[in-house]
Amino acid sequence: MKDKFITKIRLFASLDKELDFINKMNALGYKLVFVQLGIFYKFKKVDYNDGFTIIHATDKTKISDMSSAALLGGYDIVQHTCDGLGNFLYLAGRKGKADEDFISDNEGKLMYYKTVKSYYRFSAMLTFAAFFACTFPFLISLSRIIFILQNYELLGSNKIPTTISIVGVSLGALLGVIFLMAFIRIIILYVKTNKKCKKIVSDMSLYE
Repeated sequence: MKDKFITKIRLFASLDKELDFINKMNALGYKLVFVQLGIFYKFKKVDYNDGFTIIHATDKTKISDMSSAALLGGYDIVQHTCDGLGNFLYLAGRKGKADEDFISDNEGKLMYYKTVKSYYRFSAMLTFAAFFACTFPFLISLSRIIFILQNYELLGSNKIPTTISIVGVSLGALLGVIFLMAFIRIIILYVKTNKKCKKIVSDMSLYE
């Protein structure tokens, strides 16, 4: 019987929401087999629904060692491309055959949250740059746009191309607002992750 594959297109700011989506698909009997560009999720239909997926983040230099540990621990490593800084692992396992708590020690958890924090910081920089790139043309043209709208009847045959230009710049600004909202959301996630880092550091200091 030919394998059945489906591809879902999703965009997540939060790693927790990304995992929630993937694991809901796992519960329906679909195993994650590939992630491309951070938005294309390819799943394979399997004959079980006790599968689960975790995302492990660590220092880039330790990815190879962690991959080996994951394989020994009963996980399959899910291929993924162009979706981060090269320091994430998508791991697919089955309950009872792989430990759902892949990293349980505080040192490993601290490395995870530090890596996630760096990921959110990088994402925030990208979204803010996109916001600026989209809104800058509108901002520098705003006074001229107002002037044109106030004297719209004087444009004559230039009405259509001028209107198209104004609409294009305005749509760019609207897209910029969406990027700004994403930036704010990512900053919130960064702050929450930073708090988790501090909590782990505090817990570790109690046992020193």
